[in-house]
Amino acid sequence: MNGPPFFKPEIDNPYPGNFETVSDFEYKTRLVLVRKPKALVDRRQAKVSYILGEDYTVAFKVDGKLRDLTVPRGMLTDLASVPWGARNTVGRVGPHLEASIVHDYLFIAW
Repeated sequence: MNGPPFFKPEIDNPYPGNFETVSDFEYKTRLVLVRKPKALVDRRQAKVSYILGEDYTVAFKVDGKLRDLTVPRGMLTDLASVPWGARNTVGRVGPHLEASIVHDYLFIAW
């Protein structure tokens, strides 16, 4: 496949080895999205219009140990990946948006 390489961040695995419990999830910074007037192409060659405008940090505990995870500024996103047929029930924007951004980042990172 020709074209620029896609963004693949290097991060520490937030779930090292076996784990029992993930708890105390917390949003540490505000979510800043920038919408571009022209669509960009993401790693799957899909058109997206949103870019993370600032680093976005969340915190959580894995088996009682506090972990931070930062989604870097500049990451492309399609918001929540909701199929067209389901968008009347679940929108791309809603109370799940912040979690969707973290999910997209983890998907790209691994």
